[in-house]
Amino acid sequence: MSRITELKGIIADAYNEIQEIQKLCSHPAPCVTKKYTSNTGNWNPRDDTYTIKLHCELCDKNWEVVASTNTSYKDKTEYEDADRLYTRVIK
Repeated sequence: MSRITELKGIIADAYNEIQEIQKLCSHPAPCVTKKYTSNTGNWNPRDDTYTIKLHCELCDKNWEVVASTNTSYKDKTEYEDADRLYTRVIK
């Protein structure tokens, strides 16, 4: 086994461990920051999107919740829930 193959195995194991830690994290509101972004001004307003980018300082996970003017009700509910649950805003 080459050193490169060995290192790739170590990296894969570490990545899997990070994903497991992030999956188990409850992302408590005091540890989550959020940043509001948007893509507006499109020629068709139905293409405008609004996004909350979230970052958990506890487990270092980054994710985003998108609500667009033409998304399903479920997506809009997720966006509103993220807006309500996580109160720390970053600029």
